[in-house]
Amino acid sequence: HVDPNKTTMSQWMESWLNDVKKGTVRQNTWEFYRSLVNHCIKPYIGTITMAKLQASDLRKLYTTLQAKGLSSARIHHVHVTLNNALTVAIDDGVLQTNVCQKKTVREKARPPETKSEKVVLSKAQALALISSLDGWWKMLVLLAWSTGMRLGELLGLRWADVDEKKRTISVVKTITHSAEKGVESGDPKNSSSFRTLTIDKSCMVELQKWRNQQKDSRRVVGM
Repeated sequence: HVDPNKTTMSQWMESWLNDVKKGTVRQNTWEFYRSLVNHCIKPYIGTITMAKLQASDLRKLYTTLQAKGLSSARIHHVHVTLNNALTVAIDDGVLQTNVCQKKTVREKARPPETKSEKVVLSKAQALALISSLDGWWKMLVLLAWSTGMRLGELLGLRWADVDEKKRTISVVKTITHSAEKGVESGDPKNSSSFRTLTIDKSCMVELQKWRNQQKDSRRVVGM
């Protein structure tokens, strides 16, 4: 039983993190939630009991975070986290109202209207970067530029996933890292992430060179 008149927001957010979200999302996603809870929620509204949490408390929270230099996107993430936790409280019968749904609160935490502009290298810049690298780094950057694979997918790539004759790469594994579990190998994030990519001849030539370098290195160390 959770008494909203005695349970603080700190206590409820801990329960939400460990009893609701843990095991239902990827570890690095869970750690992102935990960071928001520990650094953006607990220090400011953690001592308020669930029953006494008001829309004004959240508006003040978002104003404070903005004054501390947090981006509107990060403040929106805080809002989404709180909204999820309070929605669970309603589903559990602990609360009757989710103050995150108040109009003034949603307006205060609305996401940025435009996404930040991404810096994209030109073909000449990308080739210059690749030519300045060697070994493992060169192959990683070349594959990233040629295929658009995510970092975790690149790190999870195995030779068994490369078909030299068809010049294809199958994305079937990804590498993730978290403070709690360290480095882990697992399946891609969703079903659409499983895919087969075709690479051009020049990229395949570089892959074959890199594979031969690996074989030579293994021979040197007696593997």
